[in-house]
Amino acid sequence: MVIILHHKPRNKKGLFTNGEIIINNQDVSKLTEKQRAKIRLKQIGLILQSSNLVPFLKVKDQLNLLDKVNQTNISKDEFNTQVKELGLSSVMNQFP
Repeated sequence: MVIILHHKPRNKKGLFTNGEIIINNQDVSKLTEKQRAKIRLKQIGLILQSSNLVPFLKVKDQLNLLDKVNQTNISKDEFNTQVKELGLSSVMNQFP
């Protein structure tokens, strides 16, 4: 598991102004938004940002929805392990 927190200056649109992001030897910064979305879904798996959340679903339901969309079908034990590793146990029943 890799968690990346990035705080760098952004331009007026809120986008990072420099640098590159390499995932599996591919420069993601040069891909289209549709291609980046596919990589986020299939290779990164989870990005918790307000723009990606369904406002009427609790955190646990957001994660279950992502599992269904991605068709990963992880077990309940694996789900609970990942929730604990990410430190999300205390917010699972909260709304975004």
